[in-house]
Amino acid sequence: MFLAAALTVTSSCGPKRVTVDGQDMSYEQGAEYLYRLGHQAQDAGDLTNAKKRYRDLVNDFDTSNEAPDARAELANIALAEGGCAAALVELERIVERLSLIHI
Repeated sequence: MFLAAALTVTSSCGPKRVTVDGQDMSYEQGAEYLYRLGHQAQDAGDLTNAKKRYRDLVNDFDTSNEAPDARAELANIALAEGGCAAALVELERIVERLSLIHI
């Protein structure tokens, strides 16, 4: 009885699990996966899909290591599309998230 309880507690104390595109993975793997898909779409010139993947990442994985990079990519895409105000919003969010300075 004690062993079963210990296994249940141990498994629930591990890394946070998420499902992305029907695949079970850790929180950090989910963020990496979305970043990779965003980057692949961006490289292929599919900016609509790239923005969706990056936006999903920053919305659902905001505390991940990839979130600031995804915001930077969103800012780069916004600049390329002529959206200076949108780019500034993303860049301000990076600074705010990293608690470096307040713009």
